[in-house]
Amino acid sequence: MIFRDDFTADNMGEKTLVAEVSDLNDSQELEGVTVTVEGIQYVDVVPNEANEGVCRNFEGEDIVILAAKLAIDNESNDTISLRQLNTSLIMNNDERHAISSRNRISQNKLDPGQLGKSYIALLFQEKYVNIYEELRMEVGPFRDSEAQELFKGLELIYHWNK
Repeated sequence: MIFRDDFTADNMGEKTLVAEVSDLNDSQELEGVTVTVEGIQYVDVVPNEANEGVCRNFEGEDIVILAAKLAIDNESNDTISLRQLNTSLIMNNDERHAISSRNRISQNKLDPGQLGKSYIALLFQEKYVNIYEELRMEVGPFRDSEAQELFKGLELIYHWNK
């Protein structure tokens, strides 16, 4: 089943599942916040006519989405804004290829003691799928509802080999 990220939920185009790891369950903790990447998917995407502007930075290239399903457990003393959660996709040699990132969240904020979900959609050019063996996804920095960085601006970093 294709993750319910923004592209799926908002019917922004046609998606075809290429590969999936549904039981990844890669967890990391930062200052009482545990983020678990429950699974990832590679998805071919063809935006519909109304949403072609979302992909305008790709210069006519075929695009794919690396979608990640995150569970976020906030056991810190701070309220976290999920709306302002940043993610980046980095491939070999620190090259950033996720030109566009979209975040579908279960709620806008997580108060201390709350658990939330986020579906991240990182768009990049399909030609990079077969070139690089190592992927790195950075999650953070975390921010409060006033957009102030929490936890000294630190990020969680997940590494995967294809």
